Amino acid sequence: MPNNRQKLHLLIAILICFTHSLFAQDENVHRFAWSSENAFMYEVIFERFEIEDDSYIEIERITTKEEFVELSLPVGYYRFRVIPYDVLEKPSEPSDWEYFEVIRRVDGEPGQELKIEFDDRPEPEEPETEPEPEPKPEPIPEPTPAPEPELAPEPKPVSKSDTIINISAAWSPMLPIYGHVFGEDFSVAGVTARASIAFKTPFNIHLGPELSVTYDAGENTILTAGLNLLAVKLLPNEKIAIGFRIGAAYPVLPEGIDDIIAAFGAFGRFYFTDFLMLEAGFDYSNIFGEPHSGCIRPFIGIGLQF
Repeated sequence: MPNNRQKLHLLIAILICFTHSLFAQDENVHRFAWSSENAFMYEVIFERFEIEDDSYIEIERITTKEEFVELSLPVGYYRFRVIPYDVLEKPSEPSDWEYFEVIRRVDGEPGQELKIEFDDRPEPEEPETEPEPEPKPEPIPEPTPAPEPELAPEPKPVSKSDTIINISAAWSPMLPIYGHVFGEDFSVAGVTARASIAFKTPFNIHLGPELSVTYDAGENTILTAGLNLLAVKLLPNEKIAIGFRIGAAYPVLPEGIDDIIAAFGAFGRFYFTDFLMLEAGFDYSNIFGEPHSGCIRPFIGIGLQF
């Protein structure tokens, strides 16, 4: 029975030929398609055979969630393979190398057409040189195809994740740890609203300010307004993120407390779409002045990303 790698290899070989015929209207762009079970994303590697070096050189590495890529290639020998990744961003066993050749065909009619021929050769063979014909009087030179124009690479678009803007609301029950400011009993009547903007850094971590308002109508009515420093780390698929926040809050209620509340927390996010997310985690609040008090707030909520 074929394993997953053999299945992927077989489907690549079948689907490539099909999609090439289907999308042959554009002679400069070719579609490479495949199929694999239980794959979340793919990494596609293209290599070109350099006759001078007698080896393959990597020319393109593409990450995609689709089961195809479109690529424009000049004349030459190539090979490519597909590496599936699961939902946890772990690579599976890659497919075998698929070998093909891009050739230019002159079929006797005006104009030229760029074709792709697929091949299972382990290495491309250099075309055999035919013996030069004997000189004839006044030979008619054959037309030579025009050189393949070199197109400037397209600029890479700016990732949507360069700047993250979030607005969220969460249910945040309160568990007092010590002191009496936050009460003595577990309270389920707490909510938190947040708004933040975070910018991507060279370390692939988003940093930025966050405003938060927390209200609890439990044993002691508590209302705080805070400012935090937010740090968010997006995973490569940009569907899951983890992060932490650290900052301070001013107690609006209860009255009579003038000390700033120190706060920090950790959280995880799951993005259902580009705009809707689920956020869950915990926050810890502490009053270092008199009266000393502290509490933990687990929370879960939804938010919007722009």
